[in-house]
Amino acid sequence: FEYAQAAMAYGASEYILKPVTPQAVKKALRTLVRQIEKRRALQEEIKTLTQQLQKIRPAIRDRFFQDLLDGKIEMERIANVKSFLGIDEGAAQYQVVLLGAAIENGSDSKGEEEYQLKLFALGEIIEKKLSGLRECILFHISTKLFALLVTDCDGIAALMTEVETLQETFGTDYGV
Repeated sequence: FEYAQAAMAYGASEYILKPVTPQAVKKALRTLVRQIEKRRALQEEIKTLTQQLQKIRPAIRDRFFQDLLDGKIEMERIANVKSFLGIDEGAAQYQVVLLGAAIENGSDSKGEEEYQLKLFALGEIIEKKLSGLRECILFHISTKLFALLVTDCDGIAALMTEVETLQETFGTDYGV
């Protein structure tokens, strides 16, 4: 009995009693193979779900901040979502900066496609440009309006510099 206890302490999942028979060994091996296959399938499923979650994380973040600004979120949920999104809970306060783009809407279907593409590109550009700002979180309020949460004054100064660079580079009017 002591050997069985020690084996379990070391992580054994099967214990074959003496006298050992080939059938008992085969049965134990089949059981172990099934356990390993189940564990691998579970690990693969967890990996897939984690990848899917990472893909939708920006949408979750945008919705969280939209609900937060609209006052549609319960206090208990705030801590959980902030933790999931990796938002600094140590920050005493955030300043909200709104960034809008004056891009003209197209009058026909081709113009509408181009308009949507410009807005999408603008969002990607803004996100890339501002990703280097340590204390700055970007989220979408609408297709033309972005909000940034900034925790320090240096972040706002750096943000304004980036907005000016965007205006010079892309020739689009941005309003802050």
